[in-house]
Amino acid sequence: MSDLRTPIWNPQEFLSAERAHGFSGVGDVVSFYRTIPARHKGDFAPFSLLPVIYDGSAVERMNGISVGLSGIVGKVLERFVISSGFRSLFRLQPELLSFLDDAIESLVRVGRSPSDIADDAKAFLRFDAVLGGTSESKAIGVCEMNSNALGGLAESYFTGKALRRFSQFDRFAESSGLADLGAEIYDRWASAAIARCKSAEDVWNRALSSGRKPHFSFVVLFDSGNSDAEELAWFERFFSAEGMEFSVVDARQLEIGSDGCLRSRNPLYGASGIPIDFAFNYLIWSDLVRHRDDCSVFLGNVFSMKTDLFPNPLCYLIQDKSFLASIRSMREDDVSQALSKADISFLKEIVPDTFLVSDENRFVLSRHKDSYVIKPSSLYGGSGVLFGADVIREEWEGLISAACSAGSAEYVAQRRMRCDKIDIIPIRAENFKSGEFPMLEITKANSVIGIFSIGSDFSGAYVRAGISNVVSGADSACACAAFAWGCDGGCLDSSGGGGL
Repeated sequence: MSDLRTPIWNPQEFLSAERAHGFSGVGDVVSFYRTIPARHKGDFAPFSLLPVIYDGSAVERMNGISVGLSGIVGKVLERFVISSGFRSLFRLQPELLSFLDDAIESLVRVGRSPSDIADDAKAFLRFDAVLGGTSESKAIGVCEMNSNALGGLAESYFTGKALRRFSQFDRFAESSGLADLGAEIYDRWASAAIARCKSAEDVWNRALSSGRKPHFSFVVLFDSGNSDAEELAWFERFFSAEGMEFSVVDARQLEIGSDGCLRSRNPLYGASGIPIDFAFNYLIWSDLVRHRDDCSVFLGNVFSMKTDLFPNPLCYLIQDKSFLASIRSMREDDVSQALSKADISFLKEIVPDTFLVSDENRFVLSRHKDSYVIKPSSLYGGSGVLFGADVIREEWEGLISAACSAGSAEYVAQRRMRCDKIDIIPIRAENFKSGEFPMLEITKANSVIGIFSIGSDFSGAYVRAGISNVVSGADSACACAAFAWGCDGGCLDSSGGGGL
């Protein structure tokens, strides 16, 4: 296996080769993107980052982050369930806190232990991180976490498929022993979800005794409608192979049957009217609140329905940026109710200074404007994120004032992490016209790595790149290929067990 510290291909060689062949490779990629179900928001993959993140030391570091942070999240959630006093230390939006109190009460009432509740809520995690440092010593810092380990997978999977159409990348993949790009993370997610369904034997057997197949459904809230549903439909093959029904349903189109199970009157994908036995909680709390009237069936029955919803509603706590801010900034005497000194040290090492914006820290944010970023705690996709270094003093001070006035749980501040600039060549399919090609040029970009943790194990990563400081798939960031971690004993599997 080659030394992955040295890039096997580079942007300049790629441009030269493409020009020599009339950009035929680019044309193939664009044509491919037009035929796939993924809603490709952006562009192309970075070149120099791929060998770097596939370096053994970087992968080992991501493995440690996945296992370590998953364990910390689990311990904090377990204490959150057990102790109302510990719960009160979290400065959450009142409506969310009230909902979580009800969720805990209902889960405990049906016999779920605190550890089981925590494990279920954190079963599918993604940690967003930035990579910096030299090729010999990579520092990785985590800026956010999410309870949905699917974000970006479809996009990066099909980007990987497209990259295979370039001979340079195909040689890189072959010499590096990479498996089908991103496919293994799909496999792992589906295997874990199916195992979770089968572990609920009473629900599984209830469906069989009624003479029908167990029904799995993604419960979503997509303003974009069917375009995102088509990406999730890619998972149908896994569930069909296990003798299950499969669907994608909008939370606004749900009904409750006489059997206590959810049904969809108008699914985005799949058959209508079939009782839903297992529902994957692909929802975000802020969206539910925004559409609360249209989601009244779901919200009104979430604690009493017979449909097995997973991850359980405590996943909404993980999603909220105030969760990470609270545990990162909590007094050591308080957080030690859940975490050991080693846990606290690890958390401070990999998560930069993060706290809820309030009058208490207003002076720090004002004085060190260029060193901080402010984010709405409950939004996603880069919405409302502002880097102090990107705005003038008056705009920054106005945001601080608005954040302080909005309430202590509405905004979080985080010390800015230095990210390596990487070389990318943006290729936007929507800019192509018949017989014409856009100007292709090497561009410096920032990057974010999504580290996937499935069942507390590191399962792989994907990368996105963006020209601005806010790197988000929601606003034209470049999609990049994913890689799966498939090795035993802490080494890369050159036989193809691990793939990009």
